[in-house]
Amino acid sequence: MELRVEAAPGMTVTYVLRWPTGDFLARRAEANGSMNELEVVEELCDERLRLCVPKASRESLDGKAQVSIRLTTVELDVDVPADDFSPRPPEGWATQTRQVVESE
Repeated sequence: MELRVEAAPGMTVTYVLRWPTGDFLARRAEANGSMNELEVVEELCDERLRLCVPKASRESLDGKAQVSIRLTTVELDVDVPADDFSPRPPEGWATQTRQVVESE
């Protein structure tokens, strides 16, 4: 499935997604006669989760390779401690916790 957006006059961005899951496959941006493309070249899929994530991608400008990215470790459906998503204050800073209580 392709989703095409005119981001600005003369600039078009096209997203290529797998139907019906919506997994990202590619993005093409065209402007001023140039085309930048980011495409997924390898995926890791989990049938149970019905999810595919990019494992390797390649970016090109006017058909010439610019950047390749390869993830060496991808883990799906693993338990992650909640603290991993809580930012810690910088050194020398303190934290405060407050609780909102309904008044009667």
